[in-house]
Amino acid sequence: MRRLVAALCSLGCSYACLGCTVGVEPLPEVSPPAVVAQGELSITWTVNGDSGSSACALAGADGLELVVTDENGATVAVADAACDANEVTVSLPEGRYEARVTLTDARNAPVTVEKPLEALDVTEGSKLNVDLDFPLGSVLPDRRRDG
Repeated sequence: MRRLVAALCSLGCSYACLGCTVGVEPLPEVSPPAVVAQGELSITWTVNGDSGSSACALAGADGLELVVTDENGATVAVADAACDANEVTVSLPEGRYEARVTLTDARNAPVTVEKPLEALDVTEGSKLNVDLDFPLGSVLPDRRRDG
């Protein structure tokens, strides 16, 4: 009887080993991320021809909001800056963009009418500079602080 058990165990182990296989597949090659050519869009501004904080205060402005969209209208960058900083810069991939620029109050609510910027072409390594002025006439009527 012992011989029969030993033979059956031996036979079972042989079948078990035949059914065990290990497959190894090579990992797919991973390409390094593509390098996207970048350029910069820089907005500088004045309020009623003045770059000082008193002009910002007269307009009731605490900040500036820049919203950049691509050709499909998708927002690609939003930047905020203090009104008296008088400059904001964003890095963008090469392409054509539009932007909206607005002076804002401390709650980020608009203080001026929106200034649209169209056909902004950003190329590799470039710095596109746009100068704006927000005359007091662009301040929304209920936001102007006469002083």
